[in-house]
Amino acid sequence: MELGRLYKKAGKNKISLKYYNKAMLFPSKSNWMRDEIYKERSEIYEVMNNYQAAIDEMNFLIKEDSLKVINLKRKGDLLSKAAEHSSAVSIYSEAIEIESNDKYSQYLLPVLLEKRGKCYRELGEEEKAKADFDRIEELQRNKTK
Repeated sequence: MELGRLYKKAGKNKISLKYYNKAMLFPSKSNWMRDEIYKERSEIYEVMNNYQAAIDEMNFLIKEDSLKVINLKRKGDLLSKAAEHSSAVSIYSEAIEIESNDKYSQYLLPVLLEKRGKCYRELGEEEKAKADFDRIEELQRNKTK
């Protein structure tokens, strides 16, 4: 895995992927290590503008990871970059639903709403975008009370 990181830092993405793929062949005692490899590979594919491969890496993490909201956000970001705004809206909506139902952890909610609102704008759905932006303002008002 360390060789993958070194080659990634050097911008040698294909070589880096080769080492990350080799690292996946060895069983890990920790899910964290496996999850980190998927995240790293997703970032490499993104730099290579291979958004579908990056999204595929995130799909695995979303299914398996306890950090589901963060990984959904990343997948939404990738879909948005790939100009798949409708799909990004669906992913952000899923993350928003999870984050909204967790009264202890809503720090990502405004970020998710903003990103979904921007996607709605790209799709020409101004009313939905405005509703998301209004909800952000409401959350900020409630936070200062």
